[in-house]
Amino acid sequence: MEDWDRIHDMVLMLKQSLAVPVWAKVRVFPDMDQTIAYVKMIEAAGASVIAVHGRTRDQKGNNPGPPDWEAIRAVKEALSVPVIANGGVSSLADAEACLAATRCDALMSACGLLQTPTLFAGKEVEPVDIAAEYLEIADQFQTKPRFIQPHLFCMLRPLLSHRPDLLASLASFRHKPGAALDTYTPFLNLITRQVGRLEDAKRAQSLPAPDINEQHLDELTSLGVSREMTRSAYKQWQRKQRKKVQVGGVTERLESDADVMDPFHACSLFYHVLGEDDPYGEKTLKAAHAAAVAEGKGGNSGKGFGRFLVRKSNSEPLTCVTVSYIEPDGEVYHVKVQR
Repeated sequence: MEDWDRIHDMVLMLKQSLAVPVWAKVRVFPDMDQTIAYVKMIEAAGASVIAVHGRTRDQKGNNPGPPDWEAIRAVKEALSVPVIANGGVSSLADAEACLAATRCDALMSACGLLQTPTLFAGKEVEPVDIAAEYLEIADQFQTKPRFIQPHLFCMLRPLLSHRPDLLASLASFRHKPGAALDTYTPFLNLITRQVGRLEDAKRAQSLPAPDINEQHLDELTSLGVSREMTRSAYKQWQRKQRKKVQVGGVTERLESDADVMDPFHACSLFYHVLGEDDPYGEKTLKAAHAAAVAEGKGGNSGKGFGRFLVRKSNSEPLTCVTVSYIEPDGEVYHVKVQR
């Protein structure tokens, strides 16, 4: 995205060399004017259709943040060629909302469809049933095993996010092309027995992580799955789920994606949130304390805070965090601070 001249020349060469339309897919820049100039350059070079992912190049990974549909709409309004919206679509309702917000000519989905191939059909199908149908198609076309396992992982993840031992087991299966359904059917049956349906899994995800069930491991071992590998995967996840912090005799359960920081590192984050140069934490402590007082939660002076528990919300801008701090008397306060 830095070398605009090279991108222009690539699109132009394809336009001049091919008898089919040239499509281009881009991400947005943090600056809207830069984004508009970029897509106009690609349009001028000869792109017939432009797909726009509503996130910046840095917004990647497990928690990329919400896409900027307003930016996609601005691109649509600036161009004369058809524009395809991309990003943040995991259901039919999301797709309809995206098209309404961006006014694009079409919409594309990647991760959402990998997880739920029936996404655009508007109906929820059990992951095990989707996986079984996929395996039938894979056998029909002699799909190689190395392509099958990643797809099964995506399809079964909503059902098994609280059972990493079962997800990890997928890597243990070996089969020849055309034998996928026979190989994985016992495993799908085991999932149905141990986990149940999608609604059962959703309820289980909200419960504390249980101890590993040896009987479950026995069933997996009978299918040829490595017992130690699945035990290790489960215990690693269990430790993450049960991560706790104890200060002043008070123990608070943390979410699996929480970051536990000492005051100094918390201040490094708050430097970006509050915009204050505060290397020793004095201003940060006072700001959090003042926010608590404003919410009617009282509190003592900032010197007594032992630890910060800083959470970055997936549904809110990165400039907003929730900080939980613990007073010397053991009282826990939760304060949301936004620049």
